[in-house]
This record gives sequence, structure tokens and C-alpha cells, in this order.
Amino acid sequence: MVRRELGDAIRACRNGEIPDLKTEVALLRLADRVGYLPQLGCFVSELPETWRARYRPPLAKEA
Repeated sequence: MVRRELGDAIRACRNGEIPDLKTEVALLRLADRVGYLPQLGCFVSELPETWRARYRPPLAKEA
């Protein structure tokens, strides 16, 4: 078993180091669940307040 940071694991899937699409999908769903933004390499809670106020999680229901 290999332990990696979430962002590193997603990058490894995308560059083929971990050649398993199911793993990539699972990691991206985990990132959504915990509020990690792999495109920015940070969590929603770390965003500037103005960005955080505009953030909507994927598949969020509109109010």
C-alpha cells in the first residue's frame, strides 16, 4: 500500500502513474466530499472569503 496526499494521488492518476480510472473517479469524488479543489491545490476553507462565498460544490442544489 502506498500513502499519498490527495492532490498528488489525483495527479498520479492523470499522468498515468496510477493507471486506474476507477481510482481517479473515487479520488475526485472524495475531493468533492471533503472540499478539496485539485485544480487549485487547496481546500475551499483556504480560499479568500470572496471566492469562498461564490463557491458551489459540484451537483449542488440551487436554493
